[in-house]
Order: sequence, then C-alpha cells, then structure tokens
Amino acid sequence: MGRQQVRDDVLTIRQSKTGTEVEIPLHLELRASLDALLKKNITFLLTDYGKPFAVAGFGNWFRDRVSEAGLPPWLVGARAPEGRLPSTR
Repeated sequence: MGRQQVRDDVLTIRQSKTGTEVEIPLHLELRASLDALLKKNITFLLTDYGKPFAVAGFGNWFRDRVSEAGLPPWLVGARAPEGRLPSTR
C-alpha cells in the first residue's frame, strides 16, 4: 500500500482475498502524516530493514504489536472485529 494508490485524497486498494476494490477517504491528519513520510519508497509501511513488508511478514508484525498492547488476539483478523465489537449505532 503506498502513494501510487492515493488520488484526490482517496486511498484505493483491491482486497487480495475477494478482489473487491475498496476506497478509503483520507482524513486530513492521516494525509499530513503520509505526506511527511520520506519519499524514498512508494510503500507507506517498511520493515526495520527499510524494505516493504511481505504479506505474511506484515501479519506477523501486526500480531506482535497487538500482543504487546495487551489486546485480544482476535483483533488480528481483518474482518474478525466486525461481528465482535459492540454496535455504536
């Protein structure tokens, strides 16, 4: 995920499992943070070695951050929280 997928303050990605295209409007603060990143790489998230994450590598990294934060492990699944979080409507 990177700069090449941002146009007119909208991040557009295609989900790898379903092939569904998703458009995410960028909040002004998020846009400012992304703009402040070094322009050396086109990807937003890099490993400790300055390389783009592999899919499995990012999942492992994210799982570790969830664990370090003391959050429940089911938060790791991208779609899992939808059915488990209390409704805010």
